[in-house]
Amino acid sequence: MKAVSHIAVGVRDMDRSLRFYRDLLGLKVCLDTMESIGGLKTLFANPVNGKRRAVYLRFEDGPHASFIVLSQNPGETPGEWWANTGQRQAMREKDERDGRPVDSTATVHIIFQ
Repeated sequence: MKAVSHIAVGVRDMDRSLRFYRDLLGLKVCLDTMESIGGLKTLFANPVNGKRRAVYLRFEDGPHASFIVLSQNPGETPGEWWANTGQRQAMREKDERDGRPVDSTATVHIIFQ
């Protein structure tokens, strides 16, 4: 693998996420827009008018520069989006099958060099 084109991150609170990615990590906002989710409706349990807010961020400019897309469904309140995806229940069921405590927490460390 030579590069990563982009990473998409579903967020529940765009303003809070921008404070992290833009203000703390220093990514530059290239585009902040409402987009039609068209065929992507399966990503959102309750899409509002077929739209999402998408913010595109980069560390650097250039034709081959990687970017991050923050995506928020404007029809859901913070915290509601996760419950609507069905992922929480799927994770609970997998934890039960694997013998792990249900709803246990995990710590994720991201190191940027």
